[in-house]
Amino acid sequence: MNGQLTWETLPWHIIVDIFSYLPINDRIQARLTCSSWSNCFHDRKLWRHFNFHFDTELDPDASALTFLHHHLSHLQSISISLNQAQPLSRQRACQLMDVLVKEMRNRLYGFSIRFTGQNPWCFNDPALVFAVKNLLRNFKDDEVLESKLLSVNLNGFDLTLDDHMVQTIATRNSCLRKVCIQNRCLVDNISSHSIVQLIESCPYLEELHTFYHSVDSAVVDVMSLPNRKAPFRFLSLSCNRSDKFYNLISSQSWMRLTMAHPTLEVTLSFHQSFPHHLINEVLAENMPLVKLNLKIFGWLTDELMQVRNYLSSKLRSLSFSTNVDPLVSAPPGLEPVLVELVECCDHLQELHCHCVLHEEVISQIKSTRELQHFTLYSHQDCFGSRN
Repeated sequence: MNGQLTWETLPWHIIVDIFSYLPINDRIQARLTCSSWSNCFHDRKLWRHFNFHFDTELDPDASALTFLHHHLSHLQSISISLNQAQPLSRQRACQLMDVLVKEMRNRLYGFSIRFTGQNPWCFNDPALVFAVKNLLRNFKDDEVLESKLLSVNLNGFDLTLDDHMVQTIATRNSCLRKVCIQNRCLVDNISSHSIVQLIESCPYLEELHTFYHSVDSAVVDVMSLPNRKAPFRFLSLSCNRSDKFYNLISSQSWMRLTMAHPTLEVTLSFHQSFPHHLINEVLAENMPLVKLNLKIFGWLTDELMQVRNYLSSKLRSLSFSTNVDPLVSAPPGLEPVLVELVECCDHLQELHCHCVLHEEVISQIKSTRELQHFTLYSHQDCFGSRN
């Protein structure tokens, strides 16, 4: 049929869009189909935001590195995914970061790195940590060029983060809008002092992911200063066992912060190692809480009551676990408090209750709020209703 599209007649931009969904290995094979597809493979759009995936089981030859030098001028945002259990994959990730330091010349706008495998026993890789710091140091010896880095994401970089890493990020990257330094490592050495330095050095910073104990009254004071060039919009805090050694953020501090940044949204997550008796003190009044994850494995009736009384006005997402086994019945008194909480949360869109509830409670929750995503287990069906 005349005018019918075929693979040979597909417009250039459509082929490029199709290529963008393919893993690099498949993309490399697809380019061999014809000269047109080969040209599409080299389109700058495909290399502007690129994910380098290092896993010797999935990509033994690290194919993306083969074409790296041909497309350095196109790269703007880099995401590195690597299986940290494989020494060769870690070596290749370091090799990539060394090339970026030498060749990118401050053109990088975004950088993230995350682990995809299991940490070996007593895992530590100073060479990998040094390579990340060296890249984030952003050519410190070159005082002429100004950093263009807008986003740094180390949330998936599960090695111990410390003040030196934060100071390295802050040193020459004054344009940063987003910093994520909230990984899953149970040991971290990020103090509030380094967070203060980060906020002072980055006046455009709008989004910060860090640990609860890294934010104190001094951090709140700096965040609340009126001379910032951009308002804070998002703060994610992770609570773990280290928080028992530090002061908690008071309701007065939260009030001061929300007055300085009325659109600020806060997400809060609790690791199971966090001291249970301190949860309600962390759930302080005036916190603009939009998402709460209580992975505590304990009776949470009082904590849900605290949220209902003081933090329900903006809450959009709630997830909690009362037991390691999600098919254990809810603790006594939790269900009526949960129903009242749902009734108070006008903006609630997501609810994940990892304990068994009575069928009538589930029905009442569903009739009260039109949840977009939920996990609710009933006694009648212990495998629950999941959406």
